[in-house]
Amino acid sequence: MILVAGCTSGPAWVRKADLPIEVSWLSANVVNGRIYVMGGFDWHTDNQVGSTKVEVYDPVTNTWANKADMLTGRGSLASEVVGGKIYAMGGSPEASFPSIATVEAYDPTTDSWSRLTDMLEALDGATAIQVDGKIFVIGGTQFNSLTQERISISTVEEYDPETNTWAKKTEMPTPRYTLSSCVINGKIYVIGGMISTFQMVTPEYATQAVEVYDPRTDTWAKKADMPAPRAGAAAAVLNGKIYVFGGTDIDFGSATSTIFEYDPNSDAWTTGPDMPFNRLGLTANVIHGKVYIIGGSANSFLDNTPDLTVWEFTP
Repeated sequence: MILVAGCTSGPAWVRKADLPIEVSWLSANVVNGRIYVMGGFDWHTDNQVGSTKVEVYDPVTNTWANKADMLTGRGSLASEVVGGKIYAMGGSPEASFPSIATVEAYDPTTDSWSRLTDMLEALDGATAIQVDGKIFVIGGTQFNSLTQERISISTVEEYDPETNTWAKKTEMPTPRYTLSSCVINGKIYVIGGMISTFQMVTPEYATQAVEVYDPRTDTWAKKADMPAPRAGAAAAVLNGKIYVFGGTDIDFGSATSTIFEYDPNSDAWTTGPDMPFNRLGLTANVIHGKVYIIGGSANSFLDNTPDLTVWEFTP
C-alpha cells in the first residue's frame, strides 16, 4: 500500500488493488457500495477490440471479482445506475469502428445482462447521468463515413427504464465528447470534453465549457469555465462541490494530474493540489466520502496503453 499525504488538512491518496483487466476507455458505476467496471478497448488486439469483461471492486476488502460478461463488447460506452441496475449504452466495438446504439442492463442480484431498446442514435464517448429515475445520455461522437473519422455531437437522449423508451431533448450548446457530468440539486453539470469537427484539417482541442441542463424545463444555461480546457477527465461530487480529475487539453497532449474544484453556489473554480499521477480516460466513483480513481491511461489520446493502478482519494 502506498500513501501520499499532505498536511493534516490536505488531501490523502492511497493506492489500492490494481485493476485486473488491461483495457482503456472503460466505464464504472457504484451499486450497493461496490464499483462495477465494464467494457473498454483491449489494447492487446488489432484495432483495439471492445471488451465484454465486467469486474467488481469491493473497497471494504480491497479485492476484485469477475462477473458475467456484457452481451456486446465495446469501449467508450456510457453507463448509469437506476433502481440497482446498471445500464450500458452506446460505445464502439473497436476503437476505429463506427459507434453503436446498443443498450443492455445488468442486474447484480442475478449476475445477468439483458438487451433493451436501442438508443435513437449510435454514439460513443458520451456521458450518462440519472435524475429522478431517468437517464440522460449527453454528447459523444458519431462516425463520418466519408472522412472515416469521428465528429463531436450535442445530442441529448432521455431514457425511461420503466417504459424502456427513448426521447430526444434539447441539444447541448457545445458539441463535445469524452466529457464529464455530475448532478447537484436536480441539475446536470456537463464539464469539458473534446471538440472534433473535421480532423483532417482541424485538430481536436479540449474545451473549458461548463453548461447546466435542467431536466424539468429541458433548458441549458452557461456557467463559469474551468480554469483550463480538459477532455477525458473524470468528475465527482463531494460535499456539494464538483471535483474534476486529470484529463488532457488536446488530442495528442499528455495526461495531466490536475484537480479542479467547482462551487455551484458561487459559480467559481479553484485549483487544488495535483494527483500523485497523470491520467486521462479515467473514472471517478464516490463511496462513503472517498473517491476511487480507476482505469484510464497515463499517456495520451493517441497512446491508450491502460494504467491499472487504482487510487483512493480523501479530500
